[in-house]
Formats: sequence, C-alpha cells, structure tokens
Amino acid sequence: MAKRIGTRQSNISRLEAGEANPSLRFLKKLATGLGKELHISFR
Repeated sequence: MAKRIGTRQSNISRLEAGEANPSLRFLKKLATGLGKELHISFR
C-alpha cells in the first residue's frame, strides 16, 4: 500500500496503530490507493 500511494510503510503502520494524525491529503491518497472515495461529514 505504501508504494501504491507514495509514502513510507512507517506512515501506514502509525495510522493503523492509531498513532498518527493524518492530513486530509494523506487520507485522500489512501482512499485512492484502496479504490475508494473519501467522504467526510460534520453533524
């Protein structure tokens, strides 16, 4: 996944462990890498 979205494996690992505060840009890249769309809503 890291190669697919152009980041380091350590960034993916920190996200999976809940130790990261990812940017919107990173989340968009991750969604694209997973073949998904990113939807954010505030309620």
